[in-house]
Amino acid sequence: MPRFEKVGYIGVDSGQVMLIDPCYIKKDFESEFGAKPDLNYAGACKVTLSQDGCGNFGGDGMAFATRTAFGDGTYPVYVKRDSHGAIIEMKIKFV
Repeated sequence: MPRFEKVGYIGVDSGQVMLIDPCYIKKDFESEFGAKPDLNYAGACKVTLSQDGCGNFGGDGMAFATRTAFGDGTYPVYVKRDSHGAIIEMKIKFV
């Protein structure tokens, strides 16, 4: 059974983390008025400040953001690989 391995860290300076395909950042995320609805910093804040504390934003599951347990800091990132070495899961440990 595959196990998680630590592969790095993510720095947090706004109490939240976002997952997004990098190809959308310059084109759609560069301003508060991105080409996709709410695909901007305000959109990320909207979902992380919601009751759930996380969610999709930017339309069509374009991005996902979550708040962290204790705000700013540096958090370890782990991945799980299949038998061929492909990454099949990722987790960030906030506590």
